[in-house]
Amino acid sequence: MKEKILIVDYMENHISSVSEILEESKQEYEITVANCSESALEIFQKEKNSFKVILLNLDQADIFGIKLLNKLKETNYRTEVVTYTIEDNIQACVDAMQAGAHDYFSLPFDPEGLRITIEKAYESYNIVKEIEDKSGHQLLNEHPAKNRLDSIQQYTAKKAIEGHIVSPYEFFGLLYAEEKKDEIYPGFSKQIRHMVELNETNKKPAILVIDDNEEALRSYKIILRNKAEAHYTKCAKEGLDQAKKIKELDIILLDIMMPDKNGDVILPELQKLHPEAEIIVITAYQITEIASKVLRMGACGYINKPFFDHTLKAAMSKALRAKLWKQILVELNQKPAPDNPFPFKQRIFLFEDYYLSRIEAGYKVTFCELYYFFPALEGAKPENMYLPNDIKKGDMLFWLANNTAVKNVALERHVE
Repeated sequence: MKEKILIVDYMENHISSVSEILEESKQEYEITVANCSESALEIFQKEKNSFKVILLNLDQADIFGIKLLNKLKETNYRTEVVTYTIEDNIQACVDAMQAGAHDYFSLPFDPEGLRITIEKAYESYNIVKEIEDKSGHQLLNEHPAKNRLDSIQQYTAKKAIEGHIVSPYEFFGLLYAEEKKDEIYPGFSKQIRHMVELNETNKKPAILVIDDNEEALRSYKIILRNKAEAHYTKCAKEGLDQAKKIKELDIILLDIMMPDKNGDVILPELQKLHPEAEIIVITAYQITEIASKVLRMGACGYINKPFFDHTLKAAMSKALRAKLWKQILVELNQKPAPDNPFPFKQRIFLFEDYYLSRIEAGYKVTFCELYYFFPALEGAKPENMYLPNDIKKGDMLFWLANNTAVKNVALERHVE
């Protein structure tokens, strides 16, 4: 059976090259070509469930390539998009991977590498589709936010079984994708940048730096002075040894090229030691293959040296937000317990009904009552503090997301 694939490129020689490479594959493909963004979107919107994989030239003549990638993912988030540029472009690689691309190449194509990547893209699509069919839910845009929770749990479990950690951009994409048509969940993704509150504990973030470059270490020390509990190491072995001694980390700043082991080699070990930490890769070597690799492995960000202070601070703020949200929604990975038999989704519905009935009866609802339904949020606010009385039906998850913070989680003030 032939698999349908859409190639979005305005240059005939690229299309011919890809077609020839695919002809050598064991799998037969039915190729559809779009020569511009308008044609690509028109074709894809009509047959969004027919194309499991798209090959996209980010160097489009009529539109910014990342913008087109976002539009394609909005139309059908399941479809895997393999991106490429005419010349090697590290920033395009990072932007594409963080926007949800399956992979990135630069021309000329490595025929075997492209064939393997496309095969893996189809496998990834089929696995997620199988999970959705079994769970009875869609992971993203076709259901309101509340109904995604069970499917996200399935997805994270599937990734864990494969030995992968869900990266922040995947996590945000799964739960917080912007939905213009979903009235229950309006503009949530736009709120994410502003939703983090300061915690009462005001705890500084714990940061582990692994970098053999003396100049870079001096920069880190200046930027992080009085803003973080920072631990500095100069090689992979020192970094791993220090990681084993530290109880909990918020962020790991990881260099790639080091004298004993490269950062991409020890990244999985660091993830096992500190699954709670977000990893930002920082390197002087602009190598797109490494950038796409570490982002696929779950790194939160990728920065090139030399870097500006604000670039590093912005990356750390993003990492802290990602960590906060993972902790707030820790219940996604909790199995129902005898004393709390309802899954997260049902508790949202139950608490919302309880809240609305209490408000309608003329009473106020305290955070103590909220914690009865959601123990993981306990400590976010004083128990005797009241929830506002104007939360509308369908907006409870939205309100909780913007107005609760997990105890002892370090936030943005320390890095901005």
